[in-house]
Amino acid sequence: MQDVSVGEYLRNMIGEWLEEAGRDLTSRLPDQERLVAEIKGHGDFVTATERQIEETLRENITHTASNFPVIAEESFEGGTPDLSGPCWVIDPLDATSGFLFQAGRFIPSIMMAFCIDGQPEVSGIHFPLAHFTVTAHRGHGLKLHGATRLWTTAISVARASVDLSEAWVDVNRYSDIEYQSELVRRLDCTLRSTQGAALVTSLVPHSGIVWSMITGEPNISAVVHDNNSAKVKQAVWDVLPAQLILTEAGGFMIDLNTGQNYDPCCPGPFVAAVSASLAFQIFGLTL
Repeated sequence: MQDVSVGEYLRNMIGEWLEEAGRDLTSRLPDQERLVAEIKGHGDFVTATERQIEETLRENITHTASNFPVIAEESFEGGTPDLSGPCWVIDPLDATSGFLFQAGRFIPSIMMAFCIDGQPEVSGIHFPLAHFTVTAHRGHGLKLHGATRLWTTAISVARASVDLSEAWVDVNRYSDIEYQSELVRRLDCTLRSTQGAALVTSLVPHSGIVWSMITGEPNISAVVHDNNSAKVKQAVWDVLPAQLILTEAGGFMIDLNTGQNYDPCCPGPFVAAVSASLAFQIFGLTL
């Protein structure tokens, strides 16, 4: 985005909108009936509350910022998202399962991004249970909103130089094994061998894990995401907001089929890592 002032305006608006949505979500916690989940698929949940959050974010965009198209998870009708030109993407509650099962304060999140031709220009992730927001503006780094302690906003040199043999790698797999890709199945096995990582886990799936990769709390260095075009697990709303935040902090995301920069509009298995070197070490295990 060439106009820095417009980008910073959108960054601040995203921060405000996400924090408002987070307050709305946490205010409903005592009313469990309003958080009852529907099951979209095995291990895939949605609540009425996130549909309301999505609608509120959509209204904020329309009334304040633009009439550009909005692509949002719960109202998307299927097919291939059209990200040509300017548009917004919204994930009203990432890691719904982690939220429902109370997996941790930094697991469920609300995310959104403003994109131009499929490239995120400004984005934000809000962790409602931690009352914390991080936003990114392409070329202008990260900004913290509501932080009550000092956080790093860039991946440290020491963490960026970690070798695969010393790294903690998480593998984000399908809850329904029917959709697991052969590439990720083999990679998971190799990562757990003497050729692989120091520690391999499969935590509760959540896109906000990029914040752990940036801060080192916990000290995760890379995440392998399985993704199958027959049943997309990581859609544009899951990836684009987190992708910009990770790359603005110095991280890297590559396609495990091609070794190229990952394009969320062409879903497939990918790896997010604290450095290009580590990402390519993991990619090398697939060859």
